[in-house]
Amino acid sequence: LIDNILVLKSFTADLPADFTGGMVNIETKDFPEEKSLNISGSLGFNPSMHLNADYLSYDGGGTDFLGFDDGTRNLPISRDTDIPNPVLNDPALEELTRRFDPTLSAMPQRSFMDYSLGISAGNQINRAKATWGYNAALSYRNSTRFYEEARFGSFLKPTDPDRTELQTNRSQVGRLGSNNVLLSGLLGGAVKTNNSKFKLNVLHLQNGETRAAKYITNFFIFASNTVSSDNLDFSERAITNILLSGDHFLDNARWEINWKLAPTWSKVDDKDVRQTPFRLEEGVYTIEPSEAGDPIRIWRFLDEVNYVGKVDATRKYQVNGKESKVKFGATQTIKQRDFSIENFRLGVQRASQITFTGDADQLLEEEFLWTPEQSDGSGDVGTYVRGNFEPSNTFEAEQRIFGAYVSNELTVGQKLKTVLGVRAEQFDHFYTGQDQQFAAGDSVNGRFFDNENVLSTFNLFPSVNLIYALTEQSNLRLSYTRTVARPSFKEKSIAQIFDPITDNTFIGNIDLDETTIDNFDLRWEMFMRRSQMISFSLFYKRFQNPIELVSFQSDPRNFQPRNVDEADVYGVEIEFRKNLGFISRALENLNVNVNTSFIESKVSISDEELQGRLEFAKNGETVDDTRDLQGQSPYLVNAGFTYNDSKGWEGALFYNVQGERLAVVGINRAPDTFDQPFHSLNLNVTKQLGGPEGKTRIGLGIDNILDDELESFSKAFGSSDKVYSRLAPGRRFTLRFGYSFY
Repeated sequence: LIDNILVLKSFTADLPADFTGGMVNIETKDFPEEKSLNISGSLGFNPSMHLNADYLSYDGGGTDFLGFDDGTRNLPISRDTDIPNPVLNDPALEELTRRFDPTLSAMPQRSFMDYSLGISAGNQINRAKATWGYNAALSYRNSTRFYEEARFGSFLKPTDPDRTELQTNRSQVGRLGSNNVLLSGLLGGAVKTNNSKFKLNVLHLQNGETRAAKYITNFFIFASNTVSSDNLDFSERAITNILLSGDHFLDNARWEINWKLAPTWSKVDDKDVRQTPFRLEEGVYTIEPSEAGDPIRIWRFLDEVNYVGKVDATRKYQVNGKESKVKFGATQTIKQRDFSIENFRLGVQRASQITFTGDADQLLEEEFLWTPEQSDGSGDVGTYVRGNFEPSNTFEAEQRIFGAYVSNELTVGQKLKTVLGVRAEQFDHFYTGQDQQFAAGDSVNGRFFDNENVLSTFNLFPSVNLIYALTEQSNLRLSYTRTVARPSFKEKSIAQIFDPITDNTFIGNIDLDETTIDNFDLRWEMFMRRSQMISFSLFYKRFQNPIELVSFQSDPRNFQPRNVDEADVYGVEIEFRKNLGFISRALENLNVNVNTSFIESKVSISDEELQGRLEFAKNGETVDDTRDLQGQSPYLVNAGFTYNDSKGWEGALFYNVQGERLAVVGINRAPDTFDQPFHSLNLNVTKQLGGPEGKTRIGLGIDNILDDELESFSKAFGSSDKVYSRLAPGRRFTLRFGYSFY
């Protein structure tokens, strides 16, 4: 179904200005070359994850296997429901509590293997005055992951300047299981006449993920206890996109008009997220909110609509016999998001009178439910529900981006081509919401927004691209562009989003500014036959107000995005695709592909961060006023071999790794956290039975051949590295099958 994949590394004026490192444009086929009907399937097996009786899950809805909930997890009561206090002895409290699904425990099940199914069809029909084409596809993928020992931790620097070893604040270890379902459908049609082409694509993606975990968490600094918890969650995501486009050729194709209309509807519902913590001491389980927290139930709802309209006009002309063209156009984008979180807690009256076994389901069993009849005059006994709605976790936001541009491509002399342009964009971000202080009645220090424009900018984004032909096969490219990176809805908000599986909380920052980026690139490239090429690039990027993720001293697992003043990134990139037939004719079907970058980054840290680093510096430690940019790896390597012969054999062996990168910036006592290199080596081999014209394909894939682990470490001066997170994905073996009817 894919016609073309364009990797755009340099910004030009006809592209959106929110362009940092590059852009990938995937184009589907308008008119299949011939009639086609294909089916495919796969079966994957991971020895460390699949057919394992210790896998964790829970009973959800009857349609979970299709990627959406059947209503089982729907919100049982609204935020406006008046929930009585148990001291009132109101029977309504029992009725409201019974509305909640009583399943709270992650239960062992035998995990199944990964599998997928797909079908696609397409054709073109030629008529006297027009050509009609269509594409259709339906695919289903079901994948299961199980981590026998998922590990998460948080650490703090000691206050004593003579002590360097990081102190464990929290250590969390347990089993984590997840089942991910992706159901997707595409239907597209196109019609082409002599001077015009129209295209309509409808795409829907439906994704559902069920996760269950059992953890033992030890607290050491701000508390000193052990907590056993069951965590359950289900996330349902859906995206529907409609693309309507037209291309028109006028005046003997000297004029080309292109337009696109593309609304997108996105929906993310985290339905009935459940965390049930018990304090565990010498084998005794207790419910103690002050020590372990309350059992919680969370519903999160996100609805977003994006409207995009775009029109471009291109005029071709001749200068000194060389073809040139001028291009101009405009784009309007409107994004609207509604976000809300509904929180409920399970309280347990006189919990000390109940003997708990550690089974989370016990809380809502019949004999442990609070009822008015259990009142004995001195207080009621049992589990009941209570609301915990926080207005700061509900907001509405809208982004409006209007862009207009002009760009000119001109050949100067015999060897120099120039692409000069400028883009203007007006960006506005509107927000409706309030923080916790305002919700608590503090209108002086609290903040309230009523469709307020919290970020409004108008900028010009120039682009200068010069291409000099050194020879017929090689070019020298020089470019300067200015682009922008804007905060997302989630980042520029007051919302606090808790993930019970990792025990992390993301806290929005309504005061974020956008990042402006000046990009300088110098690139030499040589093209050879059979799609072979080699290139060498130098690049430099200057960031103003880059956005970074930082952690809090009070709880290192609370994160917030913040701006820093400026950053510099520079490096080299080497890329080549080469057929190895020049070594020996026996290797003429073998190709090597390499893309690697080496990058240096430097951030001028804020006064707040510098002061915090100095305050908790250790004896002998040197504190710099610069550091690496958060999220930037010092090196990237993508390398591999591909094989293709006339007998229907195809193969690919690919290796990918990114160098250690700063994942979360530590503030004050919180240390920096670094993602570790993950050495990904994957092999795929396929055979077309009956040669290249055969209708049947079989294949074998092996993922993570090196059996590497996903790790992040907390690091500080003089301390050994501490495990912040560790997951072992194991090796995965996949059998694939495909058949073409036409």
